[in-house]
Amino acid sequence: MECGFVRQHFHDLISEEIDDEHRERIYEHLSTCERCRAHVENALAFRSRMQELMQTSAPPGLVSSIIQLSEKG
Repeated sequence: MECGFVRQHFHDLISEEIDDEHRERIYEHLSTCERCRAHVENALAFRSRMQELMQTSAPPGLVSSIIQLSEKG
């Protein structure tokens, strides 16, 4: 397994749109390649954090305050 294979299928792995065979091959490579493993771990951590932020709601009243300020403008 080469790093190129991981790069080729990186987006599919991170977006969880990869088949089991490719996923297994990639994780086999990650067990021996620190550089690829770090790259994938960072991307997965970023993805997880973005998902958390997407679930965050605006404070109560923020939208109405913004609308009121825009109407005064």
